[in-house]
Amino acid sequence: MIGSTHAQYPLHSAVKDKNSSRELYVRVSSRRRRLAPPPPAPPARSLSRCAPHGTSYPPLAFLFKKMSKKRKYDESYVNFGFTFVTERDGTQKPQCFLCGKVLANGSMKPAKLSEHLKTVHPGNVCDSIDDFRTKKARFEKAGTLPKLGFTPTQKPCLEASYKVAYRIAQQKKPHTIAETLVKPCALDIVELVCGKNERKKVEAVPLSNDVIHSRIVEMSSNVLKQVIEELNASPFPFSMQLDESTDVSQCSQLLVFVRYVKHDTRSIKEEFLLRLTFRNYEGFRCL
Repeated sequence: MIGSTHAQYPLHSAVKDKNSSRELYVRVSSRRRRLAPPPPAPPARSLSRCAPHGTSYPPLAFLFKKMSKKRKYDESYVNFGFTFVTERDGTQKPQCFLCGKVLANGSMKPAKLSEHLKTVHPGNVCDSIDDFRTKKARFEKAGTLPKLGFTPTQKPCLEASYKVAYRIAQQKKPHTIAETLVKPCALDIVELVCGKNERKKVEAVPLSNDVIHSRIVEMSSNVLKQVIEELNASPFPFSMQLDESTDVSQCSQLLVFVRYVKHDTRSIKEEFLLRLTFRNYEGFRCL
């Protein structure tokens, strides 16, 4: 033991007295304690012993099991303009039958429902219980989509969307101008002149890029349909006028105009019928 220690501690190789031998023994013992592996950990206690008698949990499952209170719908919530929808797991969520909005289950409280009625529908706060029941019955008969939260666009908002699309098509402006410029300006004007409640009504007007594009396409198809119907109903033959031009991409475009007598007023009317586009001049010659 001492011989092996001399190689590690050469300064104590010539130790002879008892005190020096004792000091060497203390150093070697402390080194052994530092190099010794830590004692093994005690075995973990089985979680099944902590569970109540007669029950069995998967490992750590009962520690993370969250006990959440599911609120139930009460018929008195009709006074706030609310019914309910049931999820697949049986959870009931309040749904306003005035606007169709579905709230979370945690909002199934009289205070939360009353706050929604006062802030979103202030004009219905003074309605009687009979009025709310009538609106609830009308909402339940409306179909499946309103119950799922998909409410159709109101007629004034829909008509306003078509009006804006018509103005944009007349001025030949990009479709994005409705969402980036027209609607923000309209919201600011309505809020300053009429108030915040009227601003919320204007916010419901759909003016996105895709909506404006679809509105213009629908109006164009409707105008073409009306012109064809008037041509078929005209008591006299109609005449056609053609105009050919070339755009910047070297595509030939043929514009067709018609002149006819309107059957009901007997007046001469001239309308644009259609446009044909050709990639090369040969296609135009074939026509």
